[in-house]
Amino acid sequence: MPRKRRSIPRRKRPLTVASPAIRECVQYTVRNVPWKADEALRRRAQELKLSLNEVLRQALLKEAGMAGGEAQVYHDLDSFVGSWIEDPEFDAIIAEQDTIDPEKWE
Repeated sequence: MPRKRRSIPRRKRPLTVASPAIRECVQYTVRNVPWKADEALRRRAQELKLSLNEVLRQALLKEAGMAGGEAQVYHDLDSFVGSWIEDPEFDAIIAEQDTIDPEKWE
């Protein structure tokens, strides 16, 4: 009697980075890691009492500029630095907005 093949549903399209199945985490395989780097990473994991995986994750996040302790520096508003022009009319409007109307607060 021939064996019955198990039916595995096929995906209509391959998973992409935007796919919900892999959006949160991705798995990497890293080859040809130098021995000295391996020793240093394992030593660091032992010193911090963390897994090697967690030390590697932290290193990846830091290199990608996503480490929690460091604030990312943005330069998209740099062109506005030093461009402020004093405007007495604007200052008067802002000062008027800062006044409290006593009748509304009774």
